Amino acid sequence: EDLNYGIGKRTEPGSIFKAFTFAIWLDQNEIALYDRYEDKESQVKVWPYTIKNASVEACRGTHTFLHALQYSCNVGMVRIAQKLTQNTFYNYLEKLGFASMTNIELAGEDPWFVEWVGTVSVARFFNNVFGQWLLVTPIQIAAWYGAMLNGGTYIKPTILSKVCESGTTNCQQNDVKTVRQI
Repeated sequence: EDLNYGIGKRTEPGSIFKAFTFAIWLDQNEIALYDRYEDKESQVKVWPYTIKNASVEACRGTHTFLHALQYSCNVGMVRIAQKLTQNTFYNYLEKLGFASMTNIELAGEDPWFVEWVGTVSVARFFNNVFGQWLLVTPIQIAAWYGAMLNGGTYIKPTILSKVCESGTTNCQQNDVKTVRQI
């Protein structure tokens, strides 16, 4: 198989996605790092589904949202999702370039598919905020983390300093390209 897994293999990002949910809420000015939430049972029921924490002991009780991020508490992320609207969350994913190609200079990049707000149930939305039921490529995650670390500036990812035509000395320098402000 001729697939570059970094740009063409979709994976479920899991808990590394929690930083995006946290950043979205921070950007909405609706959270402070030390705001508190309560997690009595270490689970949330949504219809017949139960969303749980992987680490019950570290997450149960009253904690700050920063603690929820540090200890990877799914219920803490759900508490954030309950304050965000689905439209806000998926709007940020679109701004970040979710389900879009990063346009890195490698052949075979695939944007994959995302179910948008109109088709997503509450249970799926809650799972998406902590990285389950999403499919992304590793280069997308890297590009999004770059945007978060750059204060919301999305810079086109690149791994090559220049691109040269085969068998010639004709080369094009790859400059840092700011794509958009998120």
